[in-house]
Amino acid sequence: MGLAGRAEAGWGRCYRRPDLGVSMESVVVDDSARFLALLDEFKRIHGASAAPVTFLEAAGYPNYENVASNLLRFFLDPSEGHGLSGLFLDALLEPLGFEGVSVVRVEREVGTRNGNRIDLVIDADAHLVGVENKIYAALPNPLDDYWAHLEQNALGREVALLLLCVHEPQQELREHVTVVTYEELMGRVRRDLGAYAAGVPAQYVTFALDFVRTME
Repeated sequence: MGLAGRAEAGWGRCYRRPDLGVSMESVVVDDSARFLALLDEFKRIHGASAAPVTFLEAAGYPNYENVASNLLRFFLDPSEGHGLSGLFLDALLEPLGFEGVSVVRVEREVGTRNGNRIDLVIDADAHLVGVENKIYAALPNPLDDYWAHLEQNALGREVALLLLCVHEPQQELREHVTVVTYEELMGRVRRDLGAYAAGVPAQYVTFALDFVRTME
């Protein structure tokens, strides 16, 4: 029970100190009042609904974009041990209208012939999807080179190139690039989580939600 609860429950009404001429009840209540006043001041400054710090924020990784890409690789692959099946995959690919995507593997830092690297490539039976993940870095990336690499390695599969970003870019992009914001992606993950979470180990649900809250 917190200080406020103790005060309301009558804690501190135990004894008096006649030799000091003071009631211990008044001391505890006064301390509780000061504590509650500090809480009110904190809420006034920071807002009553200030979001708590996530685990990822607390970790303070030096290259946040790489951390996000690594987590995406893990959650986008239905065969990984998270148990969430295609939750993140379906949420990411929803704007493309792809159905029945059967993932073979999800790769990180896939090199092109020109020496560039695609952040993520979703290699599936009938689809090949590249994902350029942009959080803090400026956009100028060789998206045309990425697209050429995907087409060269499609082998008859349907190809797509996604730009995943915090904010939509100001400049106009080629028509073969589909923009998805983190707000959109994580909103769909939140929307569908209940349909995928049954029987999933609690730590992975917690981990997924922490990732969602961090990137929203």
